[in-house]
Amino acid sequence: MNTISLEPFLKASTHVFEQFQMSCQETGDNSQAATPTSEDVLAMIGITGDVRGQIIFRIPLQVGLEISSTMMGMPTENLDQMAQSALLELGNMICGNAMTIFMEKGFSMNITPPTLVVGQSIEVSGTEMKALYTALSINNTGSIELTLLYEE
Repeated sequence: MNTISLEPFLKASTHVFEQFQMSCQETGDNSQAATPTSEDVLAMIGITGDVRGQIIFRIPLQVGLEISSTMMGMPTENLDQMAQSALLELGNMICGNAMTIFMEKGFSMNITPPTLVVGQSIEVSGTEMKALYTALSINNTGSIELTLLYEE
């Protein structure tokens, strides 16, 4: 029986960030996702197939601006449409690569179009869903969090 883990997302994250000459490593903090703040951006991508759920990237605004600047090759000072598009594409790239790894492990899975959530008093809940969580240090300047909510 196949078991679900964050390992494909971790491998995919490392691969994608390396394409932009950025470092990415797991921080070791796998306790619990932080509550989003008004300074956070959430990129959410649905997962369908053998495993159903969502992957949620919690990205502090300043880290998101650094990532989008690097991806676009030009400074990003605010979360405009181009910066938002870059963060959504980052999520697509990571999840698409992770789905390939899952497929190699015998899973049949796909992703849905991404959604970006920005604002205050954001609460994300997955009732009766299992959750896996990790944090990734990006360029040793900040971290993003990955949460996988899934049904068994």
